[in-house]
Amino acid sequence: MLKISVTSMDEVTMMRVDIATESAAIPFVSMGRGWRQADHADGALDAVRRDHERLRRLNELNRDLAAAADVGSMIERISSWLAPVADHDLILYQDRRKGRRASYCSCHGPRREAVEQAAGGDHEGEGVFRCDFSLDGTSTLSLLRCGCEIEIRDRELVREAMEAVGPPLRRALAHEDLFEMARSDALTGLANRRVFEEHIGPMIARALRQGTPLSLMALDLDRFKDINDNLGHAEGDRALLMVARELARQVRKSDILARMGGDEFSILLPDTTAAEAAILGERLCRAINGLGIGDGRGNRLGVSIGIAQWRPGMSSSDWQRLADENLYSAKAEGRNRVAAPGMTT
Repeated sequence: MLKISVTSMDEVTMMRVDIATESAAIPFVSMGRGWRQADHADGALDAVRRDHERLRRLNELNRDLAAAADVGSMIERISSWLAPVADHDLILYQDRRKGRRASYCSCHGPRREAVEQAAGGDHEGEGVFRCDFSLDGTSTLSLLRCGCEIEIRDRELVREAMEAVGPPLRRALAHEDLFEMARSDALTGLANRRVFEEHIGPMIARALRQGTPLSLMALDLDRFKDINDNLGHAEGDRALLMVARELARQVRKSDILARMGGDEFSILLPDTTAAEAAILGERLCRAINGLGIGDGRGNRLGVSIGIAQWRPGMSSSDWQRLADENLYSAKAEGRNRVAAPGMTT
């Protein structure tokens, strides 16, 4: 007697055949890879279920990473995905070759302070446990937990996940590098004209909405052409680098400092009146002149600065034009000075 039954589990089909003999009915099952006796079927099905769940979880991770826009978002999604199989408070990604780091912390208060402090070093902090995974020769993904050891409940799944996350993280880093290059001045590393133009509209809108002052500073180096002509463009580039570093050191994080091209710079100064901007301008004149950069003929590099405060009803182009006009006045009045007619306090 031959009795056949078919059982379907998701994408896996199992066929069971009962063959009756004179002594007993012997059950056999097939799962696409030959026949085996049914007493091994339960174990085989469990293995298929585990494999199916593992693939489902890995596919879920890949979908999450594909939907992330940047490295920071990827790290947050990896942290959420790992939570069911590895308890942790903070996840840290480091690419030592590029000197890049990104982290995501899911806890708060003293616990957060402890794991973030430990993440700043390469070793466990006091009461903080750490588990490092090498993604390739230069990058690692680390899990940190405060107060308890990190228990990894499915090491094989986590191992496969670590193999999967390396390439998309590297691609995201490369994309961010390209994005940063498009927004940075190649020589000085300052923001470029594109970034300046992206910020000027929103800053005007904020000043109008909140009723706060907003000032613009237009800067042009004095005797820079003489440095290029007398000493060469390599010296001119060195001078630009020194000036850019000094300007960046003097401004606030909330200010937008950009190289507009050549030896021209602009600074957007939120929450700043023209009078307050003039104080900064005088300080910048002294700082640039104090760098001691000569033109080869006994003259020092300086900077002329024009300042304009934005007023309601003024377009961004009119505002920039006013700052440029004041810059020309500073040049005409003897260079290495600030011009800001109509200053208000």
